[in-house]
Amino acid sequence: MPFNHHFRVFAPYYDKIIKNSDESEYIKHAELPVSGLLLEIGGGTGRILTSFEGQVDQVINADITIEMLEVAMSKGIPSICSQGEFLPFEDGVFARILINDSIHHIDQQEMVVAEAMRVLSDDGLMLIVEPTYHEFSGFLIRIFEKVLFMGSNFLKDASLVQIIQKYTSSVTVHHYKGNSWFVVRKTI
Repeated sequence: MPFNHHFRVFAPYYDKIIKNSDESEYIKHAELPVSGLLLEIGGGTGRILTSFEGQVDQVINADITIEMLEVAMSKGIPSICSQGEFLPFEDGVFARILINDSIHHIDQQEMVVAEAMRVLSDDGLMLIVEPTYHEFSGFLIRIFEKVLFMGSNFLKDASLVQIIQKYTSSVTVHHYKGNSWFVVRKTI
């Protein structure tokens, strides 16, 4: 993740600035509840993971910013300092994986998708949520992050789908409230 110093500064305020909205959309698209583990890659403060209590057996947060992880751990969310490109987990251990509003902060986006597919169980589902190019709100987010020199690399839906399809043929894209929701199933 380039320029993660922004997240070090924002960590204590992040949950106050960025609100968790539409928990039901995450639960619907991730097809919860389900038995097993859920991993969020780039989960930061764990603001989304708090929505999954009782929906999975356990959640795990992976992020590279210690300050964000400290906030998540203060909420009781198991967290690990890890790049999405090099996950310290065995193959096929997660029933669900979430990459929410973070893949554009990652340098090696294809490596993250490959790693996520590696640790996803054979019948698993991955949900990637990103600001969309299809609405003005996505444009504003891209401008905001550019002004802050965050080094973000936003992909259009077709480009992210193209990356995902190198690892599975099962991907659908939905649009809701300024976000593109990529529902990805592992196919063997």
